Amino acid sequence: PTARPSDRAQLDALLDQHAYIEPTTEAAASPAHAQTRAGRAAATKRKADLLDISEKQDCPVCLEPRLPGCDAVRMPCCGQRFHRECAVKWLSAESDKCPTCRHVLDRPGKKQRTDYKDLAADELRRRCDERDVEYGEKRDDKRALARLLHDEREAHEERRRRMPPPGAMPIFATAGPFPFVSPRGGGDSEDDDGPAARVLLFW
Repeated sequence: PTARPSDRAQLDALLDQHAYIEPTTEAAASPAHAQTRAGRAAATKRKADLLDISEKQDCPVCLEPRLPGCDAVRMPCCGQRFHRECAVKWLSAESDKCPTCRHVLDRPGKKQRTDYKDLAADELRRRCDERDVEYGEKRDDKRALARLLHDEREAHEERRRRMPPPGAMPIFATAGPFPFVSPRGGGDSEDDDGPAARVLLFW
């Protein structure tokens, strides 16, 4: 493979900083005027965001429109906007690169990783569902949900450490001599102890 899926720290950082809900018609309505400089700046930014949203209505993964009120993600690398479900599925299963511009997701340092205890219970359950983490009767226990996500992140990182690096080429090593056909067509050589044991390695 030439790429590998994103790790949990990459995905958490993206969701923490760039997940949002598509604005409804009522929420998109701008105030008639702003009384302060900060208010005017916020109104200007909001207008630019709404224009950007209107120009990027279709999710590049499923090619369906993002409807008002749906969960979405804005990629920080190129500004493209996706359904949250589509972005999470792509980044979790296909590649840690943006589906549009192919930029690799930023990977936060260990001290900058998401502290799950700081997330709301709804968001904790959402991330458990996205990662197939079963929580059962713990759905309302924030501490338990945070521990489940933390343990899943550690297990996921351990699996990644055991994966071959992206672009690795498989080679075969043998634990014994390769069998060959004799010039007389008699099969394996007399010195051959049987089919060679082959071990798949990566270079």
